[in-house]
Amino acid sequence: MAINVVLLIGSEDAGKNTTLIQFCKFYGYNPNINRKGKEVFRRGKVILKGKINNKDVLILPMTSSPQEKEGFCHVKDVKQLITDFMNNNQKTAIKHGFKDYLVIIAFTIRVQDSKIGDVCITEPIQKLISDGYEVFKVYLKRQDITYFDEIDGFVENKLRYDKLIISGKDEGLRQATELKEFIEGKF
Repeated sequence: MAINVVLLIGSEDAGKNTTLIQFCKFYGYNPNINRKGKEVFRRGKVILKGKINNKDVLILPMTSSPQEKEGFCHVKDVKQLITDFMNNNQKTAIKHGFKDYLVIIAFTIRVQDSKIGDVCITEPIQKLISDGYEVFKVYLKRQDITYFDEIDGFVENKLRYDKLIISGKDEGLRQATELKEFIEGKF
């Protein structure tokens, strides 16, 4: 079974969710529209069937960042959320008869009191790798944010990302297209 994990890593306002929704739309996903007119994920698990390089693939995005579901840098809880998600994905793939599947998880780099919650990024990545998953790190870089220098320095020096996508306001489709092209080149 080929399981690829793509981590979409960026600051809280880097456009990870918008990029992920736009990416899912390439595979037939129809998002809800909230009161402000913004596209949002529908409640429940998103399960998409698609082709990547003429190969049938199950695409399973995590629709919210595990770092944002927990208090600032509760690494044990973040790792448990990811472990549970990965275990559920394996059951989903078997249920749908897929040997290959792609998991996409948005990782939020959070800053509190001028301190980056770096272990909530690095430790879950190491756990995924030690669990045997092939992990690709995509850095969604947004330059007009508070703590840009600290976040960018952390990513550049500690994460060694596989793909850089420059994030901009209202550029979710372009960012999703770059993400899709990157995935097609790796899968």
